Amino acid sequence: EEEKMRRVELQKQRLDQMLEAKRSAFEAKHNQSQMVSRDAPIVSLFTSCGSSKSILGKKEDAEETSVIGRLSVRLRARDLPAPELLFAGHHYAVLSVGDQTFETKRVPGQNCQWDANYDFPIHRVDTSLAVSVFREGWFQDSLLGKTEIPFLDIEEWSGHWMGRLLESENTESLSVVELQASFDWF
Repeated sequence: EEEKMRRVELQKQRLDQMLEAKRSAFEAKHNQSQMVSRDAPIVSLFTSCGSSKSILGKKEDAEETSVIGRLSVRLRARDLPAPELLFAGHHYAVLSVGDQTFETKRVPGQNCQWDANYDFPIHRVDTSLAVSVFREGWFQDSLLGKTEIPFLDIEEWSGHWMGRLLESENTESLSVVELQASFDWF
């Protein structure tokens, strides 16, 4: 139990460090764009449009949007909650990195195996993989749980199966999502 708590604490610290680095990079970029906007009003018009690509060809913007690697993911889930109705829908997962999202095929059962690889191009600003598991419903799909896995953990377990508990509003059921992931850096 202490080992588990220590691992959770280390994971939180690593995620906090990554978020702080991302926040610092954003603030530095934001401060730089404010300095430019005071000197040239036309530039502020373009930078306030919210475009992620560099209109003026800034090196920093090009580095953030350039692809630095690829993340390949295989996914399965265990111990999903039993359906409340006899004819409940199939399960599916939504994987996302940054603004990129993949949805798995729908499969039946409480232990789901999605037989597919999902490949994400990785950008310098991407820090984690988010996984949400859903059950199809008659009128609306229900979220069974979600988790976010920092790239540091994925890199540490690269090529091996790793499991994470799905965070859910239903505290009575403990569902696990397992994934096998690896990076290819360019």
